[in-house]
Amino acid sequence: MANNLGNIKIKVQIAGRAYPLTVDSADEEIVRLAAKQISEKVNKYSKELAFKDVQDSIAVVALDFAILYLKQNHLTKIEGDITNEIKQMIEKVASEVSLLEREF
Repeated sequence: MANNLGNIKIKVQIAGRAYPLTVDSADEEIVRLAAKQISEKVNKYSKELAFKDVQDSIAVVALDFAILYLKQNHLTKIEGDITNEIKQMIEKVASEVSLLEREF
């Protein structure tokens, strides 16, 4: 587990290129993992789709991650909506129970 020691400078490899970054030390592991996953997907698409230009593979990888991000956000919104509906139902039932208790 990384200690939060502030910003550090790292280099990550993406599609055969090195990118120097300054990241929070607590985020180093996730940044390196993200760079690794991007490179793996770029290589996969380059082979599967026979792109001649790595830029095409990078574009498809960006699209993949954007779709995944948007789906996750959508699911999170749906979960929030369902949670709010459940809270409203519980409040309504609690209110009705309270009214019934007052009658007895």
